[in-house]
Amino acid sequence: MKKIIIYYLSLILFSLGCSKEQSTVLPEQEEAINFSFNPDSGNSIASSLSSDYAFKVNVISKIPSGGIKLNLYLKKEVDGSVAESKILESKGSQFDLSVSSLLNGVLYNVTVTIESKNKPSNSSTKSFKIARK
Repeated sequence: MKKIIIYYLSLILFSLGCSKEQSTVLPEQEEAINFSFNPDSGNSIASSLSSDYAFKVNVISKIPSGGIKLNLYLKKEVDGSVAESKILESKGSQFDLSVSSLLNGVLYNVTVTIESKNKPSNSSTKSFKIARK
């Protein structure tokens, strides 16, 4: 009887030791989107001498494997109406942008949102004010 018990215990231990280990695949962890403007006007109002204003957006964080989507809106400060908008997609970390609808004496808000194409909830939004002189 002892031999049968020892045999079954050995069989159970052997089965547990040889069981196939399950691997779990974790979803890709994305770094939070972070970017900066160049030139960066900080809290002051950027100015343009013409109807065009060129600037760069530099993505500081690691680009997600599926790429990113950039939304740009140029809105009039006084009523929030959209003067210009752009949507771009890329796997790069730098965007050369411009707005070309600036009128004299009008204050505008430039808003840029960058989001991961894999995970849209991973996004960042920044804005600055601009006026044509």
